[in-house]
Amino acid sequence: MSVIDLDEWENTENSAPGMRSSVDDDLKRLSLTEAEKEALLDDLKKTEEEIGTLEMVLSNRKEHALELRRKMKISRPIDMIAYETSTAFRTVMDTDAVKKTAAVANAGMEKTRDTVKSGWSAVRRNKVFQSVESSVNTALTSTAEVAKKGYEHLAGYNTIPKKDEE
Repeated sequence: MSVIDLDEWENTENSAPGMRSSVDDDLKRLSLTEAEKEALLDDLKKTEEEIGTLEMVLSNRKEHALELRRKMKISRPIDMIAYETSTAFRTVMDTDAVKKTAAVANAGMEKTRDTVKSGWSAVRRNKVFQSVESSVNTALTSTAEVAKKGYEHLAGYNTIPKKDEE
């Protein structure tokens, strides 16, 4: 990447008619001295060179990562997908946004739990609920006793009578 000269830009198909005059107007409004303009252009050039360097370093690191994956035998497409997915998932889970969201969700769950717990305690103290609970417990106990007696009664008939006993 390099700094595009405004004269070159004006002569390319990317420029719009009158763009040069717009840029000149913008530069005039900034009221920069020639030294300041040069310093800004130098800074821009250095920044673009650094970006180019970083892109080359990133490309080299990607090649190195690919080589490491080959050595770890995860070069098949499905292995790459699994590796990339788990890496992306870990990256997302480590973000501040996810951590903050989890903290808010946990606080909400705790508050909901406490509210439900206190509400349930209030329901259990209610006389109508206690009456219904008592009735249900009585019905269950009675049903269990009847079932037990019926089972004991039927236990004597667990054999098939022989023809002589008929």
